[in-house]
Amino acid sequence: MSALAPNYFNQLNLSSTLKLYPLPQLGLFLQMMREKIPAKTTIQYLVDHSGKIWFHDAVCLSSPLAAAEQRKAYSLTLPRCIAAGNITFSADYHSIVMINNASDYFNSSLDSLKWPLAILVANESCLADLSIVLATAIDIEQFSLGGAPQDLHTLQKDDLTAWFMTTFNGLGLTDQPTEAKELSYQPRRLSFLHVESDGDESGDEQPASRVGALNL
Repeated sequence: MSALAPNYFNQLNLSSTLKLYPLPQLGLFLQMMREKIPAKTTIQYLVDHSGKIWFHDAVCLSSPLAAAEQRKAYSLTLPRCIAAGNITFSADYHSIVMINNASDYFNSSLDSLKWPLAILVANESCLADLSIVLATAIDIEQFSLGGAPQDLHTLQKDDLTAWFMTTFNGLGLTDQPTEAKELSYQPRRLSFLHVESDGDESGDEQPASRVGALNL
């Protein structure tokens, strides 16, 4: 299974860090974000090789780097993943209303959206504990690999749940981490860039190899 390739390969002369929050800490992360930028309702996500979803927002982090420089640094340290993009909440942060495959760090396809969607459906009880629900209709924003908006689809919540039950049920997507993790970038001289995988590289079959395409 191929990982998503980072967009940026330039090195920085400054060090930086990025904190990734797991699904059970999504409420805490949203609260921190609201305190920094009250009107902001969109956050970034990535799904690693083992089917774990992580949330982050470089712009909201307290860092000496400007947002553009943060993006360049983090593309060197983010684990390889199978999906990345943005999730948008309602104004009261109660409902997930939109998701897309637009990523400043990775070239994400439309089909990669099946992973965050399936994980969110599989973990609805965890979201409910955080007072978060999936909207009855979720907008799917489709972006090209170059980052340009292409199309807008709408998925009904009932259809999404039915799709999950026939496609993903039994893949163990409820086994999500509970602790946040911090990634650090230290400037170094490289003849080529290698991004370490956060998934299992032992050769065991990964969940993504067993799932068909997302049809919208």
